[in-house]
Amino acid sequence: VMDDPRINKPFFVPAVDSAKAREGDKVVVELGDWRDPRDLPRGRIVDVLGRAGEHDVEMHAILAEFGLPHDFPEDVVRAAGSIRDDRGGTEYAKRRDMREVPTLTIDPEDAKDLDDALSIRQLDNGLWEVGVHIADVSHYVKPGSRVDQEAVSRATSVYL
Repeated sequence: VMDDPRINKPFFVPAVDSAKAREGDKVVVELGDWRDPRDLPRGRIVDVLGRAGEHDVEMHAILAEFGLPHDFPEDVVRAAGSIRDDRGGTEYAKRRDMREVPTLTIDPEDAKDLDDALSIRQLDNGLWEVGVHIADVSHYVKPGSRVDQEAVSRATSVYL
């Protein structure tokens, strides 16, 4: 069953490609040569996403539909893993310590990066302060680094 309602014909996929998937799997098919509209379009399976209807599979399908990457290149993963956590010492002196203020993240439950948070507290003068806390990624990701280059190429986070 096609996700795109504009495609109203089944694809012919050679048996060698079909062996990669099972009945009920959602797959990404690359359209092959299709010169005569009376014939079935030929395609090849380029990715087996998993069982249709499963949350992660459907999320991956949306990413594939719009050409968005799901995984990071291995060199980017290595570069991210080598970023040092240097929050101590002089870095603390430059920042306002908010650790005593009750704060909660507003990221989705399945988020891999908890980088957005809110807080609220009553000030001594009776007014309320609402805090919007956003991670300072620029402290860790240096301009021109491999991680920065990948971030620029992706341009945005996609929350599904």
